[in-house]
Amino acid sequence: MTMKNDDELCDENTISKKHNKKRSKARIIRSVWFNREKDPEKHFRELIMLFTPWRNEQTDLLGYCSSYQACFLLAKDLIGSK
Repeated sequence: MTMKNDDELCDENTISKKHNKKRSKARIIRSVWFNREKDPEKHFRELIMLFTPWRNEQTDLLGYCSSYQACFLLAKDLIGSK
C-alpha cells in the first residue's frame, strides 16, 4: 500500500522507519494559557491536551465527561505531577 506523505509516495516500511527516527531539530508545543476565569473550558482543555497522552480529542480527552473541567478534575493528580 502506498500513501502520499510530504509530497512523495512512501510504502509502509519507509513510513515506519521515519517514526522510529529522532527529530534532528527540537520542537516546542505552543500554548496560549487561557485565563481560568474568562475561559474556563478552554483553560482546562489546554491543560489536559498538554499534560496527558491523547490522539482523538473526543474519545481520549473528554471520554465520558460532560466538560473539560470535569475531565481535568479526574486527571488532576496526573497533571499536577507533571
